[in-house]
Amino acid sequence: MGTFAVKWVNPSCEKHPGVEHHTFLSPSMNCEVGYNVYTPPGYVSTNKRYPVIYWLHGAARGGESIGVEHSRILHGAIQAKQLPPIIMVFPCGGRGTLYYDSPDGTIMAETATIKELIPLVDGNYRTIADRGARAIEGFSMGGFGALKLGFKYPELFCSIVSGAPAIVDWERASSLPVRKNYPRDFTKRMWDDDRGFFESDHAYAWLDRNSGVIRRELRIRIVVGDQDRLKGLIDRFHDRMEELGIPHEYEVLEGVGHNRVQVYDMAGLKGLRFHAASFAMMQDSGKS
Repeated sequence: MGTFAVKWVNPSCEKHPGVEHHTFLSPSMNCEVGYNVYTPPGYVSTNKRYPVIYWLHGAARGGESIGVEHSRILHGAIQAKQLPPIIMVFPCGGRGTLYYDSPDGTIMAETATIKELIPLVDGNYRTIADRGARAIEGFSMGGFGALKLGFKYPELFCSIVSGAPAIVDWERASSLPVRKNYPRDFTKRMWDDDRGFFESDHAYAWLDRNSGVIRRELRIRIVVGDQDRLKGLIDRFHDRMEELGIPHEYEVLEGVGHNRVQVYDMAGLKGLRFHAASFAMMQDSGKS
């Protein structure tokens, strides 16, 4: 079945308004990593600074150009004056990584996103380089990544939107080579076949570990279809957040399965408005 490998550069064949594809040299992996950046109308002609949303892709065919078309929702809303101008960044997190760093240091999805790409974007684009103007979002694996990274690094973000998050446990994650035709060395490369390593860096672990700051500092929205195969897992995560007293929105979309296009057609704009409200609240409170 081959050896597990990640394709880190995945430009889109389609063009989207305001979107450009770039790469950067990842110091942690010593390879080029791709990302897409959407800049809003007026970006080139002004000196204004803008809040940023980081959008994380899912596992299937994982790459920075999966989901980049959702920038059109933001672009249309900005043009229609429904939302303020916002930058949107689409990192490459690699296929199936769940935005972890592998123990052997060869697959550094978390580090490439958090410690390499975010400083690069803040240094090369006119962002408001502050947690009060930075949000994270994603679907499926990316929905999990948004929760994991948002909970692990609450000092970096003020807002999380998680679409159908893949809140998988060790049994489900370690069975991926059988279930999804991943190479047989997948769990060895990604987590060293180590359940303790996997669980210690899981979204559940960071939710429990940082519950106080999460409760005080983060606005959170989770969306899932009522027909989604992952809904039971997501319901349990929602219940745990309720037990810990973590305020959050939890929306269930009727008649929707694990389908990114349907979820974003029905709830994408609502999620963007959620982020915009988070940015406004942080600014009004003087935290941005």
